Amino acid sequence: PSDLPPNVQSLIGRAKELFDRSFGNVDDDERASFPLFCSSAPGRVNLIGEHTDYTGGYVLPLAIGYATVCYGRGSIVKSS
Repeated sequence: PSDLPPNVQSLIGRAKELFDRSFGNVDDDERASFPLFCSSAPGRVNLIGEHTDYTGGYVLPLAIGYATVCYGRGSIVKSS
């Protein structure tokens, strides 16, 4: 999507390439009907205050120039 920052767009494109390379093209497969999922989360660090915010302490989280991207396809699990 064009509303994402360019670095996240690039990461999503790379994740898709790696997914396709690892699991192949499934367009002609029954798995093609399974939904694709993609999500990303911005990187952050806690400069101070790890696990102190809920006890009334101070915290200082900062955004960093990294992100995590998850890309995959859902599946149907049949129970017996």
